[in-house]
Amino acid sequence: MNPKVTIILPTLNMEPYIRQSMDSVLNQTLKEIEVFVVDASSTDRTRDIVEEYARKDPRVSLLEDIKKSTGYAKNIGIERSSAPYVAIVEPDDYIEPDMMEKLYKAAEETGADFVKGDYGAFLGEGDERFDFLKSTSTLSSDYHRIIDPQKDNHCFGWMMYEWLGLYRKSFLNKYHIRHNESPGAAYQDTGFWFLTFAYAESIYLLKECFYHYRCDNPYASIKNPNNVFKICKEYDYIRNELESNHTVWERVAPAYYRGYFYDNCALYLRLSDQGRQSLITEMRKTMTEAGEKGLLDRSLYSDSEWTDLSMLLRSGEEFYNAKSELF
Repeated sequence: MNPKVTIILPTLNMEPYIRQSMDSVLNQTLKEIEVFVVDASSTDRTRDIVEEYARKDPRVSLLEDIKKSTGYAKNIGIERSSAPYVAIVEPDDYIEPDMMEKLYKAAEETGADFVKGDYGAFLGEGDERFDFLKSTSTLSSDYHRIIDPQKDNHCFGWMMYEWLGLYRKSFLNKYHIRHNESPGAAYQDTGFWFLTFAYAESIYLLKECFYHYRCDNPYASIKNPNNVFKICKEYDYIRNELESNHTVWERVAPAYYRGYFYDNCALYLRLSDQGRQSLITEMRKTMTEAGEKGLLDRSLYSDSEWTDLSMLLRSGEEFYNAKSELF
C-alpha cells in the first residue's frame, strides 16, 4: 500500500489520552495512511499502548525523539514520510473519521500547498463535557476558495494552529520548512505555521469541523510556567529563517509583527507582575522599532488589538494600568 497521508503524533506521557487519539487516526475513512508516533521517552504506559497498536496495525510505527523536542519529533516524521501529504495530530486531541479523506480530496482537486478546516475546543467528559465550535477564519469569504497569501496578508490573522491542516510534502521540501527544534514542547508550531503561510502560493479552507482540541489537559505544555517566554524565542526563529530572503521578509514583516504582538499579549495574561513589566519593556521596544520602519499595518489588527497597540506605544505604564484592571 502506498500511503496518501502521513500522520505524525509527538508523544510524552499521554497515557490518559493516547487511545482516543490513536483510534480516531486509525479509523479514518481514508485507509491509505501511515502513522508515526514519535515518543520522547515516556515514563508512563504511552509506549506500551502505541506498541500494542503497532502490533495490530502495520500502518503504525513508533519512532524515537532523542532530543526531547516536539519540533524535532515532528521533523523526524516529515523526513520519514513516504506520502505526498503530511498531517500533525496532538496525542491528547482527536479527529473526525473523514478529516483526512476530505482534506486530501480538497488538496488534490485544488492543487493547494495546504488545506485546512475548522475545529472544536472541548473540556470535560461525558455529561460534564463542554464543546466550543471555532472558526479558523472570521471571514466567511475565506472558505471554499483558493487564496494566495503572497498577494493577501490578511490570512495571517487566521487561527495559528498547524494541526488544522494537510500539507503537501513537496511544498515543505521546496522551501525547507521545518519546526524549530528547541527543547521541550512549547510553541514550535508557531514558527512552522508562519513559515507555511510566508511561502505558500495557494491555500484552501473548508467550512467543516474536523479537529477536536482538548483544553483541560493539566500537563499541556502551554500550561507550564517555565515555557511562557519561549514564544519570544520562536519569533526569533521565524525572523532568522526569513530575513535572509529579503523579498519574502519585506512582504511578511507586517504580519510578523502583528503575530508577535498578538501572541505576546496572550502570554502577558499568564505572567507574574514582574514578568509583565519585563514583557511590556520588550514589546514596546520591538513594536516601536517596527513602527519606525513603517511595518505596522493597521488592516492586520482588530480594533481592540490596534487600541492596545496604540496604548503600548504611547506609554508602557498606561498599558500596564489598563491591563491590571483585568485581574
